[in-house]
Amino acid sequence: MKKILGENKLAKEFGARLKGLRIEHGLTQEGLAKKTGLSFSAINQIENGHKFPRPLTRRKLAEALGADDLLNKSPDKPLVTAGGPILSQLRKEIEHFDVIRPSPDIAIFVNPDTPIEQRKIIQEMAVEMRRRLKESK
Repeated sequence: MKKILGENKLAKEFGARLKGLRIEHGLTQEGLAKKTGLSFSAINQIENGHKFPRPLTRRKLAEALGADDLLNKSPDKPLVTAGGPILSQLRKEIEHFDVIRPSPDIAIFVNPDTPIEQRKIIQEMAVEMRRRLKESK
């Protein structure tokens, strides 16, 4: 596959916009995958800026999220605003959870009633997943 100048930046911008819009609509990556007929892996790679979707894929994503502006090649405005109703609800729900931070770039939200042993296992799994992701890049 040929690398096009600026493609990486465009893929990252598109991925960030897609992720924000997906969250604003209250969907998981799996939920968006089911709604579009794309694979979970494809959604994940697009959101992380590893792939820039083809026009047909962009259309499927735009239709699933009701966002024609996903079809624009150069995003000028963020699709998620800090005052959105879903984000407000998410903030309210998150404040009742404890946060485990195995590293500065990972935050895991757990129920306050989660036993210490399970918290340690969750933290170890997150660190291992991060290590594997770094190795795969």
